[in-house]
Amino acid sequence: MPIPVTNSKIRAYMDLARIHFVFIWPIIFLAGLFMAFDQYGAFSWSITIKATLISTTGFEAAFILNDIVDIRYDIKDVDWDITRYWRPYGTRPLASGEVSKRNALIIFFVLLSAVATLIFTLPNPNRYYLYVIMAYTYGMEYFYQIIKRSQRLPIAQLLGRTDFMVFAMGGYLCYGGIDLTVVLYGLFFYTLAQVHLGINDLSDYNNDVVRKMNTVTTMYGKHGNLIWILVFMLLHFTLGLTYIAHMGGITYVGYCFACIMFTYIFYRLRKETTPGEAHRAVPLFHLTLLTYMLTIMAEAYAGF
Repeated sequence: MPIPVTNSKIRAYMDLARIHFVFIWPIIFLAGLFMAFDQYGAFSWSITIKATLISTTGFEAAFILNDIVDIRYDIKDVDWDITRYWRPYGTRPLASGEVSKRNALIIFFVLLSAVATLIFTLPNPNRYYLYVIMAYTYGMEYFYQIIKRSQRLPIAQLLGRTDFMVFAMGGYLCYGGIDLTVVLYGLFFYTLAQVHLGINDLSDYNNDVVRKMNTVTTMYGKHGNLIWILVFMLLHFTLGLTYIAHMGGITYVGYCFACIMFTYIFYRLRKETTPGEAHRAVPLFHLTLLTYMLTIMAEAYAGF
């Protein structure tokens, strides 16, 4: 439900920031951080606050970068269902001109500077891990948006979603080191990100056809997209179980919930492989993701 705000400029900036999702990005990041606390030492309020600010400002900057890169393509949108889900007022403020590209660039670089400053306050070598992740995620976000315009194979999708994977790993690396736990967590999250991409691309199919974007759905059809979702869903069940077995405890609840929800989502999409049904599946995926992150945090917290 949109937040009641009367000023149109404020609404435009809230849509630019996808403000109603702002709470979810720190939860993903903190799930990794809590695991590191469990593995390497006691809980730290200082690092938790820093990680919350890094993840929030970092992800918001990525959203703005996405819109800046895609301005002239977003103008062509014909199906606004998925836009209304992601943005509280259902607009694309850069494409419509409600927010200027200049202002968006200023906000992006301010957020980028804030992220870089916050990362510098982390201990060594963690700050350097995060700087590498920062450079990689923004570079890969740009790569993903550009390459999918002309690719003949799903390179953008396979490489591009590694940005979400390393973002999740970044929470762990705010305090922990490069070890088996963070590697397993990365593989676990990569398969999640690919399931999400398949659902999201199907929901945005009508717009991607008009934009002439080479997504899995536009290249291989809706049936090909369904196979993509199934393959990564099964990979997630396998790799996810390895990670969950490594973590143990309460995380099995999240895993079982995900198995049920992903099977249900796939059943619905197989029955009706349409953008409308995919749009209805997106919040179910996000509910599953949130449940996963909360169970990981609860299990890690129990081990402090």
